[in-house]
Amino acid sequence: MEGVRENKQYGISARTIHKVFNLLSYWERLHNTAAMAESAAAGEENPAVDSRDESSDARFTFSIEVGMLEIYNDDVFDLLSPSGNKKSVDIRRDSEGRVGVPDMTKEKVNSLEDVLNLLAKGNKNRAVAATSLNEHSSRSHMVLNVQVTSTVEGEPPNKGNLFLVDLAGSERVLKSEVVGKALDEAKHINKSLAALGNVMEALDRKASHVPYRDSKLTHLLQDSLGGNSRTMMVVTVCPTSNSYDETQCALKFATRVRRINLGTAQRNVTSKNLEETVKNLTSEIKLLSKAKERSENQMHSLKRENERVQERLKQSAETRSKTHDEKRAMEVLRKSNAEMTTRWQKEKAKREEQVQDLENVQNEVSSLNTFIDFLMF
Repeated sequence: MEGVRENKQYGISARTIHKVFNLLSYWERLHNTAAMAESAAAGEENPAVDSRDESSDARFTFSIEVGMLEIYNDDVFDLLSPSGNKKSVDIRRDSEGRVGVPDMTKEKVNSLEDVLNLLAKGNKNRAVAATSLNEHSSRSHMVLNVQVTSTVEGEPPNKGNLFLVDLAGSERVLKSEVVGKALDEAKHINKSLAALGNVMEALDRKASHVPYRDSKLTHLLQDSLGGNSRTMMVVTVCPTSNSYDETQCALKFATRVRRINLGTAQRNVTSKNLEETVKNLTSEIKLLSKAKERSENQMHSLKRENERVQERLKQSAETRSKTHDEKRAMEVLRKSNAEMTTRWQKEKAKREEQVQDLENVQNEVSSLNTFIDFLMF
């Protein structure tokens, strides 16, 4: 996950954050260049406007903060604590209902070098030990939290969270030959990985209950695993025959994860935005209700007209004669009936569509009201 600094052989975490820096810097240059060009064009059209006026440039800015957590023996620790030693922290929901660690230390970074320094600082507090299989075996899971905040001047800021998780590998005690404290660590590692597997199985089955709280690992990653997010998992295996059982187990786990479909991630909104959405949907419901009422009136009128035409057809069929005039009248009535029937069917389909739209909007409003009540609670 981390790699090494020598020859810039960075791992997934460092490369991912470096990519985030590059994308945000590119977007900053692109947006600010466009804003300056627009300001200059406005100055040429209106000489009274100073093209150097910064108030006319809606500049794009961003900031990145990094936090580092360790899940050791099913307890959560802050690896970047100002005291220099890792500090125990709690997992809680914030005011917007998202699962997180409010007391986690976050430090602002401006370059990849800052990130690497923070990783080195946090790793000094991380639990490692030697086993028969690994000289530098991780005895805990590490969670690197990257929070990105971007904004355009005059607009509300946008925030995004990226969790980069370095999972400790599962251990077969007979092979690792750990005892005492290391044995307890191995039990907690295997237990948390088993809990992660149970969560994946529940998500795969689309179960009504997903056991996120069975471990601190799955509890912390609840929003990342089953929330409104994009999730990617990389599973590493060993090609040697001595690790056949572990490789087979890892591949089965990866296959199960691959089948999980969380749906399309949507942009998270605040309570204020939810209230505005509810207000807009309520107005839309009123408009749809009026349209439904008009459609029902039109439908009743068409139905009555269709009944009159049907009655006239019936009477004409009983009293028709073989004269040419009556035959022409019958053809006109049939044509009129066909047109009225087609029109009535179209109005009926239109009304059913409007009724379905109204029900969908009402269900959405009900869900949003329930979510707002939950947030306010």
